[in-house]
Amino acid sequence: MARILNGTDWRLMLIPLLAMVVIAMGVEWRWEILMTKRPAEVTALVLTGAAVAVCGFRVLVEDNPLVPLLFAFCLAFFLREIHFAGTSKGVYIAAALIAYWAWRWRDRLGGPVSTGRFKAWLFAAGWAYFLALLVQRRFFKHVFPDELLAWEQALVVPMEEWLEVVAHTLLLIMVFSGFSGRLKSTRAQR
Repeated sequence: MARILNGTDWRLMLIPLLAMVVIAMGVEWRWEILMTKRPAEVTALVLTGAAVAVCGFRVLVEDNPLVPLLFAFCLAFFLREIHFAGTSKGVYIAAALIAYWAWRWRDRLGGPVSTGRFKAWLFAAGWAYFLALLVQRRFFKHVFPDELLAWEQALVVPMEEWLEVVAHTLLLIMVFSGFSGRLKSTRAQR
């Protein structure tokens, strides 16, 4: 595990934690945009849709074994954000299949994963998705003392929705950060 995480810029892992603090403060101060789900859901669609578009373009022009995995991952999250029936659980199945696919291709993916800051953005996005999942599953209800439970109840929906937006933003940055610079040959495109 230490070999996988070697060289990762852990400061990026602070982005989701800082976002949680800002979201909590915004809810406390009654920032209207945080109190309704609609702006977060629209933003999530735009961000995940942009990630799918960028990955789709990269699949066409770039010779990088990481790109089809990224495309599948972004597409799974985009479909989940559209809220097709079955996509809530389907994203977990897709993530497991993509993880298995990545594990099978681990020798081919070593170079592309180490390109630029890709690995750091990958872990930051994963951390943000994990925190959003903890919020959605009401994990912090068991952490807060009883006198703060009403606050947790008011915070759970905005925190989960906007933390997902942060995760989707990190996903989009990750998609841009992983360019290998190896374009497909013109013979392969015909």
